[in-house]
Amino acid sequence: MQEGMILMMTALLVMRGGRGGYEAFLRGARQGMEGAAGLFPALCAMTLMISLMRASGLTELICRLMAPLTELMGLPQEAAPMLALRPISGSGSMSALQAIFDECGADSRAGRAASVLMGSSETIFYTMTVYLAGAGVRRLPRALPVSLISYLAGAAVCGLMV
Repeated sequence: MQEGMILMMTALLVMRGGRGGYEAFLRGARQGMEGAAGLFPALCAMTLMISLMRASGLTELICRLMAPLTELMGLPQEAAPMLALRPISGSGSMSALQAIFDECGADSRAGRAASVLMGSSETIFYTMTVYLAGAGVRRLPRALPVSLISYLAGAAVCGLMV
């Protein structure tokens, strides 16, 4: 309902203004499509990488290798998939969260820790892929190591607090 009202108001304003409203709309739509086309290869590569990680068992291997780190941070071992997947994939970390809930329960320590990790962190690699590809940046900035360090610091605090 609201979308229809917004569309109707926009059409009325364009007709009232008379000059170049439709051309401006087309120019903006063209720029939006060019921006989406520029992001598409980076998003495809990111999606392919996540699928390959899951299918190859690399995610499970990473979780096993992260066992000393999760123990050091005070996180339950069951939260390792969330710790590994959250910086990479929102949907992957959401499925890891659901698996932790199914296995351990939402009110368990692992469920609470995974919930805090999910709610207090960002999909670092996805966000950097979108923004850097959109800005045309070809080399990774220093923001990546800083983002990962802050993510791990937040995870350590999660281990202490939950």
